[in-house]
Amino acid sequence: MRELYIKSGNECAYPGCHNVLVDENGNFVGEVCHIEAAMPGGERFNPNMTNEDRRSFGNLMLMCHHHHVVTDDVEKYTVEKLKEMKRNHEAKYSGIIGQMMNSITDYGMSLEYAPCCNCKKYHEFWIGD
Repeated sequence: MRELYIKSGNECAYPGCHNVLVDENGNFVGEVCHIEAAMPGGERFNPNMTNEDRRSFGNLMLMCHHHHVVTDDVEKYTVEKLKEMKRNHEAKYSGIIGQMMNSITDYGMSLEYAPCCNCKKYHEFWIGD
């Protein structure tokens, strides 16, 4: 689920929608949506999927309530269309996250440490004798 939230950019996955998923108070106001329904009778239910597949990252997307309801139209929003929508939305934020990770430098890894050569000076400086 963490990956799903990170790659959402805190926005509904529906194209052009900028509704937030977590509001200014930290409340989750979005909805976790199954591309292929979790239960028989649900939109786009696939009986060949395992329960694990149904709750996997690839079958989930985050949307605002309005667009979750809109995409229940199985004629207009096929599995392929929703997967494409998910892919396009997450690509916007996956690239940003990758760029951020690549721009972080751990300077501590490049430092050289040398043992104290003159313990008397060290002791005088830190202890004050």
